Amino acid sequence: MYGRVHNKYNDKMNYIFVRNFTLIFKNSIMHNFSKHLAELVRASHATISEIAQEAHISRPSLYDLINGQSLPRQSTLEKLFNTLRPSSSQLELLRNLYQVDRQKSNRKERMEFHKKRLKLIREISDLLLAKGYEIARSTQSFEIDLVLRMGGGKRIPLLAYPQLLESSQPLGNILIAMHELSSNQGIICVGTRTGLNHAKTTLFTKY
Repeated sequence: MYGRVHNKYNDKMNYIFVRNFTLIFKNSIMHNFSKHLAELVRASHATISEIAQEAHISRPSLYDLINGQSLPRQSTLEKLFNTLRPSSSQLELLRNLYQVDRQKSNRKERMEFHKKRLKLIREISDLLLAKGYEIARSTQSFEIDLVLRMGGGKRIPLLAYPQLLESSQPLGNILIAMHELSSNQGIICVGTRTGLNHAKTTLFTKY
């Protein structure tokens, strides 16, 4: 269990930050993969036609990908990577964002992610109860997986993610959860360290 979040701001500032973050989040998160792919295409010295030809896809199909109208097949994705030659950090980011967007758009993958999340929540519940902590389910928000009850009526929201592929949505959700419970702390539990690099943990620690 790791990724504890501390809120350094007062209630008024926190509310403003969370509200603005949510607006940004709603407008951009659904097209994270296409946005970064478009940046990679723009940075290339090749034209759209040349990139499409080398990747063996049509130019309209490439436009659909960079405009967020569709997601590529895995084979097409690899052809694009071979054509655009992203750096190792760009490649890791694009692969993670691709998986995130697939989970949102593919019903089967959404269901599989949901099953893994429920399993992780049960494991966390059993672990906390065994250690003598008092936990509850939130009646205020469906986004909060568990509430850790502390002394003096203090409540800490807890979110569970089988895998942390990107940081925007989990960070936005935990800040909103902290505001809803009037808490200056939040906990994110991650099932696997895959994709949890230093940049992500530093971002969470900042808040």
